[in-house]
Amino acid sequence: MGRDGNDLFFVTGIDKRKVRNLRRDPRLSVTVNPPDEPYGYAVISGTARFESAGSRERMDELAIKYTGKIYVEHHPESYANLPELITVYLTPQKIAARFL
Repeated sequence: MGRDGNDLFFVTGIDKRKVRNLRRDPRLSVTVNPPDEPYGYAVISGTARFESAGSRERMDELAIKYTGKIYVEHHPESYANLPELITVYLTPQKIAARFL
């Protein structure tokens, strides 16, 4: 999960079930649970929108964030077989949180 301004985003295959479901009903919620606060959480709800252009670059951005390497360096065996990608953006409309 990445952040672009106020929006959150993730990259997935265009043929995935989650994409089909979000195209049918674009409502989306994400729950964030920090590992150092097991009883704390934030739920971000809103509407999904899709963008194909730049999805491989977004995937590399997330790979660097989580592994320190671009995707092809971290998963060279699967890079050649990647499906067509799409970026799913979540535009927040409601945020609920509880931290102790």
